[in-house]
Amino acid sequence: MPFAIMAIASIAGGIMNFMSSQSAARKQESLARENARATEAEAQESARRQEKANMREEAASRARAAASGLTISGSISDFLEDQEQTNRENVAWTRKAGKNRANIQLGEGQLASDITRKQGISSAIGSFGSGVQWGQQAGWF
Repeated sequence: MPFAIMAIASIAGGIMNFMSSQSAARKQESLARENARATEAEAQESARRQEKANMREEAASRARAAASGLTISGSISDFLEDQEQTNRENVAWTRKAGKNRANIQLGEGQLASDITRKQGISSAIGSFGSGVQWGQQAGWF
């Protein structure tokens, strides 16, 4: 009789471990998605603020150039165009870097959940094997 109890307990424990690991894996994936969304939102907000600051900076540069009495052509015009282009590139980089960080977080979450799932499967197989051994000793097989 004690062998039968051990067999049932081993198999039930394996099933519970498997189910628990699957639940934990789903939570890991969900958390990774939430973190990725937050990272991307932070990058978008940073880019928005950067654009706003760039607009002020560019307007100030144009105002200084106009106040100098010089016409906005030649090297001054080139400088202003370069400044605007550099600012656009910096904002684009901020957005891209945020998206890349978010993708990395998603990948890490997927990897963690895959590991958790595989550990649950391994645990279930080991528990099932123990249950079979206890079942043999109980005379079931």
